[in-house]
Amino acid sequence: MIGRGRRIRISPVAAAVRSAVIPGWGQLAEGRARAALWMFRVVVVVATALAAAAVVGPSQLARWLVNPRVLLGLLAFNLALGAFRLFAVWDAWRGAGGAARSAILGILLVFVALPHVAMGWGQVRTYTVLTSVFGGDDAARAAEVGGPTGTTAAPPPGTGAASETSTTTTRPTTTTTTVPWQGRERLTVLLLGGDAGPGRRGIRTDTMILVSIDLTDGDVALFGFPRNLKKLRFPDGTEFTAYSGILNEVYAYGLDRPDLFPGSNPGASAIRTMIEGMTGIEIDYYVLVNLQAFVDVVDALGGVTMYIPEAVVDPIYPKEDGTTVAIRIESGVQHLSGTEALAYVRSRRQSNDYNRMGRQRCFLTALAAQVDVPSLLRGLPALLRTVEENVLTDIPVEALPDLIELAGAVDATDALVVGFGPPDWIVGRTSDRYPIPDVEKMRAAVQLAITDPEAARVEYGLTAAADACGFGEDPTTPPESTTTTSSTTTSLPAATSSTVGG
Repeated sequence: MIGRGRRIRISPVAAAVRSAVIPGWGQLAEGRARAALWMFRVVVVVATALAAAAVVGPSQLARWLVNPRVLLGLLAFNLALGAFRLFAVWDAWRGAGGAARSAILGILLVFVALPHVAMGWGQVRTYTVLTSVFGGDDAARAAEVGGPTGTTAAPPPGTGAASETSTTTTRPTTTTTTVPWQGRERLTVLLLGGDAGPGRRGIRTDTMILVSIDLTDGDVALFGFPRNLKKLRFPDGTEFTAYSGILNEVYAYGLDRPDLFPGSNPGASAIRTMIEGMTGIEIDYYVLVNLQAFVDVVDALGGVTMYIPEAVVDPIYPKEDGTTVAIRIESGVQHLSGTEALAYVRSRRQSNDYNRMGRQRCFLTALAAQVDVPSLLRGLPALLRTVEENVLTDIPVEALPDLIELAGAVDATDALVVGFGPPDWIVGRTSDRYPIPDVEKMRAAVQLAITDPEAARVEYGLTAAADACGFGEDPTTPPESTTTTSSTTTSLPAATSSTVGG
């Protein structure tokens, strides 16, 4: 045992290196037992805390990582731990008689500080994204995701389109500090895919999927809406006479008509109001994602593996820069990169809008079934950048931990799915051949799907996502009667034609 006050000769470098590895080790080697003892006690406390955090499970870890208060606490802990380690290195160097200004000491201090600085940057970055994107006030970012609409400016109150109807809708900015769905039976979220790019008139929500989740048993229903529906209605049943366009341009119209759709984001208020009019249920939140960000998200998660029942071929698929490229995604089990996944959910060259709607639902099902906490953590830097630049939502940050827990209880492959396209869900067509939604039938189907899923299967022929997509309970494997094919996605050199399709 080393006696009190007895010093052992050890070089400053050796002492500092030991304390860089384990604070107090260098002090112990110097014979400074008292200094080493209190540092060892700190090390034990920190190790115990880290061990406890490691055994809580990925779901609890994810809940912590999306909680801004917890993130601030972790940041303070990280900075305090970094300061403690730096002091331990400096104290060991000094105790061995090292010169205070040695370059080697500086290198050691930088080496010890770097991981804490990197972790601190990540914590600050995560906190900033969470509080800005999920801050509950999306007014400042409403026109940023997807760019300006490029349509006409909003008319002054009492003139133009605003005077053509007395029906307006008001959605107050979300400013709650508690989870709004506590005590409720269901949570309903509108997922929007904004398709903006060269040659387009601003943002168009070509993807519109309503997700309704039973908060008791985790049952899920997915309702898809074609982009080209016309003769839309307000929730009270009155026709939206001030608007003659199709459903996927309602968001842009709302941005230009804040007098008709007041709120922090008139565009989101407009589209959710029209969806509520068709379904008869209230939407709690919306999430708008620029589809160009789709590529970054999928790549950050390492790609998505899924069974594809039919090949997707598009000889002039539009790229982000306005040029085109030939795309072919073979049938069978494929591992899709971000670019391939975007082509899979967007292309309709040799199919139609309704086939594309089905592929979108199937891809989201496969993605939800494969995403886990480790993959999210690995892709966190890229995900944070993408979310900050390309996601718009009114989900409050306080709701995120409960959303994480809810997501873990949901079986995406068992979700009841329906696409409200022709011929089953329309009452006719307009003079220019656009489908008119059968609102009464849609409302009845939605109500039955969320109250009695089994009865909805019988009454309206609704099916689970796994059956509708053809991949069974596991999206990564083919049906038993299907032979897996190799991945042969092909991209040919880009052409220079203008953007086609969408």
